Amino acid sequence: MKYKITAASCIVVLLLVALGFGVSILYSDYIYNPNGTLSTLQIGKADDSGYVDPGLSAMDRQFLAELDQWAKNQQATIIYKDGFTAGCAYCGYSDWGKKNLRITSVGENTNGVYVQDSPTVVEPYVQGDVFLPGRAGLRIAGYYAGDHLPATLSGVDFLYPLSAATTASGMYFTDAKNLNELADLFESHGYVLLTQRESGAPSLRTVVQKLLSDGPLAMTVFVAMVGLVFCLFYVTLILYRDIAKPLKIHCLFGLSVKRILVRIAMISVAVTLVAVLIFGILLSRGLTYLSREDLGNVLAGVCVLSVLLSVLIHAIGCRTLLRELRFGGRGSV
Repeated sequence: MKYKITAASCIVVLLLVALGFGVSILYSDYIYNPNGTLSTLQIGKADDSGYVDPGLSAMDRQFLAELDQWAKNQQATIIYKDGFTAGCAYCGYSDWGKKNLRITSVGENTNGVYVQDSPTVVEPYVQGDVFLPGRAGLRIAGYYAGDHLPATLSGVDFLYPLSAATTASGMYFTDAKNLNELADLFESHGYVLLTQRESGAPSLRTVVQKLLSDGPLAMTVFVAMVGLVFCLFYVTLILYRDIAKPLKIHCLFGLSVKRILVRIAMISVAVTLVAVLIFGILLSRGLTYLSREDLGNVLAGVCVLSVLLSVLIHAIGCRTLLRELRFGGRGSV
């Protein structure tokens, strides 16, 4: 009986760890937002043939000025990443920059660039109040901290005015609330909204809907997790069935049902803790692109799922076991 319990416990640990990895996949694909508190819009400008033209015309320059004014009216921050420039375009009219960038101003030159306050950027590329002297010769308006930038913007060395952008197609990050109005602004100027992702975490219903409609890979993950849960129930309930007769004999010789339930609870708690501990170690070494907060969210979700499944499975198993013991056991409860 001890061999069966040990073997089943090891299998349950492996199944719970595998379920944890399933949860981490779902989190990173459908819940994790690498842009932090910023919503994302991917914008393109297509002609009749569908070719996305990254060039910037005089009308596009006028549009960027209107976009800057729109952000000012909405008291919003917009960061634009075009993929062709080392830095990002920036206009900030909300407190997002103050909270996340901690910008320090240099003089009154608000039209200059903001440089990341890092020795690897400042020492080789800054001379006085000029960024990239001898090449671009950009005047510095201030410095910002790069450690609170969203994951998709990490490594950005400088921020330049949005109106000075040389393209208009690319990724836009904003804390603006009215994304539909912003999308309409792009579309009214001939741009195409390719993708849109809001900053807030999606609801459970939204995640399930995406999971069921997001293609064969997502469906495979869903089916695999359902299969793991089935295996978890099957292994545990089969173990209860196999140990029912030996425990009934032990009850005939004086072992109390209460003591049996205490042992089952201790084993259940130990198995769950071991599974969560192993998963936590593997998680911290595997999904290194996630922040500590996101890793904590995944681990907390796995803990809750493991506890709920454990309670449900052992409740069913103990009920079946008690029914078997009462047929011939004399142990006191």
